[in-house]
Amino acid sequence: MTTDSIDANVVLRIILGDVPEQRKLATQLLLRSRSVHYLSSQALLECIYVLEVAEGIPRREVVDLMNFFLTKFSDVLEYDRKMTAMAFPVYLSHPKLSWADCALAAEAEINHHEPLFTFDKKLANQLPQAKLVL
Repeated sequence: MTTDSIDANVVLRIILGDVPEQRKLATQLLLRSRSVHYLSSQALLECIYVLEVAEGIPRREVVDLMNFFLTKFSDVLEYDRKMTAMAFPVYLSHPKLSWADCALAAEAEINHHEPLFTFDKKLANQLPQAKLVL
């Protein structure tokens, strides 16, 4: 089995369905049985940003949409499952933090690279993994 990569646009066309022909092509691509498709953390970040900021979708629905997509194609997707499992609840429970902040804190904890040093007081005040640079 081969592994390729997909970008945020492939994911977003499937989730949003805003370009029907591209949705069909993207779905066909993901369902090809001879490939595993890698979704990078950067592509996931872009998906969440577009859904939340550009499309104005509430966080709870963004997480539900992403989880639906990741589950629907779980047999053919490779992505950082630990990070998403840890970061999604933080993203939902800390509405003032961006997805990027939540993902960075999750990665720091998973990889035992703590603390996550920052100048972002909001981040440092909300997550135990983050510490202000003093």
